[in-house]
Amino acid sequence: QPLTGQTSCTDCAAGNFSSSTGSESCDVCAAGTYQDQVGQSSCTDCAPGEYQDEAGQTTCKDCAAGKYQPLTGQTSLSSCIDCPAGSISAAVKAPSCDACAVGEYQDEAGQAICKDCTAGKYQPLTGQTSCTECPAGSISAAVKATSCAACAAGEYQGQVGQTSCTD
Repeated sequence: QPLTGQTSCTDCAAGNFSSSTGSESCDVCAAGTYQDQVGQSSCTDCAPGEYQDEAGQTTCKDCAAGKYQPLTGQTSLSSCIDCPAGSISAAVKAPSCDACAVGEYQDEAGQAICKDCTAGKYQPLTGQTSCTECPAGSISAAVKATSCAACAAGEYQGQVGQTSCTD
């Protein structure tokens, strides 16, 4: 309450706080923090997956899909880091990245979706940046294959990366 002789105090506005009794003014929440309620005694750090580059705010800003941010109280957009190749973040506000599943890959950083291995290729491991062609004598007919199937007796396949065997 900045005026003398008053019978009540004034609540600090959202985005502001007062940490001590008898204050004559409110303090602005610093960058990296927010306060979405009135009359508060502190500000809250932005959560992982978020940042706030301005002071006095009532919300934090979200890191975009394809990026992650593992720490609290971050103050800049640059704190949102591209997910490395082989991983993704499908949603905004990601605190971490998810590895691409078996049968999938991602060869670029900063992506929100993994790519499927095409027929004739396979990937048995998670978090990979490419798929492997099926060796000669084997095939994969479906997308997202995790292994190749050997050609049956009486059939052959002399080339790599194929989807069918020949009689």
